[in-house]
Amino acid sequence: MESLCTITAGDILDILVLVSFEIVFVFESNIFQLLGFVLREISTKECRPGNPVNFKSPMEEYISLQRELARKIMQGIALALGVPPETFEGESAGNSFWVMGIIGYPAHTDYGLPTLVNQDDGIHALQVKNRAGEWICAVSIPGTFVCNIGDMLKVWSNGLYAPTLHRVVNNSPKYRVFVVFFYEPNFETAVEPQDFCKEKTSGVVRYQRVVYGEHLDPRNESQKNSILI
Repeated sequence: MESLCTITAGDILDILVLVSFEIVFVFESNIFQLLGFVLREISTKECRPGNPVNFKSPMEEYISLQRELARKIMQGIALALGVPPETFEGESAGNSFWVMGIIGYPAHTDYGLPTLVNQDDGIHALQVKNRAGEWICAVSIPGTFVCNIGDMLKVWSNGLYAPTLHRVVNNSPKYRVFVVFFYEPNFETAVEPQDFCKEKTSGVVRYQRVVYGEHLDPRNESQKNSILI
């Protein structure tokens, strides 16, 4: 597929493959470290298929609707925490960094805030781990999105919102396609437990301050583990 941008990141090019109507991430053993670097490299670039020529317009509309939905989810979370709905906007996520792709990958949690997943109807492949440690299917319901909580929302809420450990196991003979939208803090945002969340945990600070862009940097993997465990 013709692409309208080029990412010059050495071996990183091997993991970003444009195929037909999809953006597919090919995962290797260290892919989650590499993905952070890729996101940083493409954060200021416009990458979209050049063929078909009518791809841009529906994708831009879809992205606009996803951003608004993710924003409303964050407003609802703020209200649930007892603070104004705009708390997670402005300098923190008012000009949110976001990524959208059509992808497949093993068990993990997402980096940012909410992730919105639009699944194929009738194919039950997305699984999440519940509090009992069991993998259960996130059953596809027509006309709805699955909302996964990301790592940065865990830090901001001081653990009141836990990130969703999830994986994809497709046992269906049908080819599965899904669209995922990552809603992230601003790249330079310093994420740390909010005071109103610390009040709900008896003043205990459970997670350290982290700059979101640094959190994506594969060189900070040890720091990431200390923040998010």
